Amino acid sequence: MAGLQQSSKQVQLEDEVFLNVLKACSLVLELNEILVELSSFISVKLSKFCPNVSAIIGPLTTSQLLIATGSLRQLSLTPACNIPSLGVKDLSSTTKTNPGPIRATGYLYHCDLINFLPKEIMKQAMRIVSAKVVLAARIDLSKSSLSGEIGLSYKQEIENKIDKLLTPPDMTNDKALPIPIESKSKKRGGRRFRKMKERFQMSDLRKAQNKMEFGKEEDSIINAMGEEVGLGMSKSGSQGRLNININTNTNAKMSKSMINRLQKQKQTSANDALDTFTLSNPETEPNTSINSPATLLSIAGNKWFTGMKRLQDEDNDTNKKPKF
Repeated sequence: MAGLQQSSKQVQLEDEVFLNVLKACSLVLELNEILVELSSFISVKLSKFCPNVSAIIGPLTTSQLLIATGSLRQLSLTPACNIPSLGVKDLSSTTKTNPGPIRATGYLYHCDLINFLPKEIMKQAMRIVSAKVVLAARIDLSKSSLSGEIGLSYKQEIENKIDKLLTPPDMTNDKALPIPIESKSKKRGGRRFRKMKERFQMSDLRKAQNKMEFGKEEDSIINAMGEEVGLGMSKSGSQGRLNININTNTNAKMSKSMINRLQKQKQTSANDALDTFTLSNPETEPNTSINSPATLLSIAGNKWFTGMKRLQDEDNDTNKKPKF
C-alpha cells in the first residue's frame, strides 16, 4: 500500500486479474503450511533417527546435510572442514560471482546458529559448529544418547563460545614507563683501549673515498657483485695512482702470547727432527747385512737356527778338502 501511495500513477486491477492475484496468494499460504507440516514431520523423525545433530543445528539443516552426504554414516565420516562447503551453489554454477568475505555459504551457513551472526566471527563459528556436528553424528550412529542430551550440551558450549567471540576485548590501562636509572656510562682509557680504537677506526683511504673534488667527475670501479663503486678522492691524476698513506694500524696482529706459543712450537718441532734423524758413515760402520758371516754366526747361536749352523759347517768342510 505504501508503494501504491507513493506512485504517481495508480492502476485499478480488473476483476479477473484481481482473482488471479488472490489465487496466487492463497497458493503461497498453502505452500507455507505444507512446509511447516513437512518440517514438523522431519523434526519428529529426525529426533528419533539423529537427535543430537538436530538438537544442534535444527531438523531442516540436518536433513539437508543428510541428503548431501547420503547417510548418517557418511556424515560421521566427513571431515569437519568439509561440512561448511556442503550445499554451496557457486561450486556448480559456471558464472563467477563475488564471494565476499565468506565463500562457504552452504547449508550450515543458513542455520539459526550462524545466519544472524556478524560476518567478522562467522568463519570461527562455522568451524566450531561443524566440529560439534561431526561428533554428534558419530554419537547418533552409535546410538549412545537417544534423548539428545549430548547434543543440547554441545549447543550450550557453542553458544558460550560465540558469546566470548562477541564480547569486546578488555580495556587495558596505560602502563607508565619505569623511571630511568641515571648512571654514568663506563668510559675506558689507556694504551690498550687506544690501540683497540686505532684498529677499528676509519682509514684515510676510506675517508678520501667519501670526498669528491668540486667540478670533477670521480673515478669508479665495478666490484665483484657487479655494482659501480665511486673512488672519490682516493685516486688523483690521469695515471690513477694512490696517493694516500695506508694505515698500518688496521693490519692483522698477533698477541704476545700467540707469538710465544708459535716460537715454542717451532723449537719443539726442531728438537723432534734432531731426535728422529741420525747421521752415520757407511765406511766406518761394520757390515751388518744378513749375508755377512758375523750375522750368520749370531743367528746360528739361536736354538731355532741349529740347522743353518750345520749347513755352514758342512760348507766349511767341503772347502777344506783338496781338489784333484
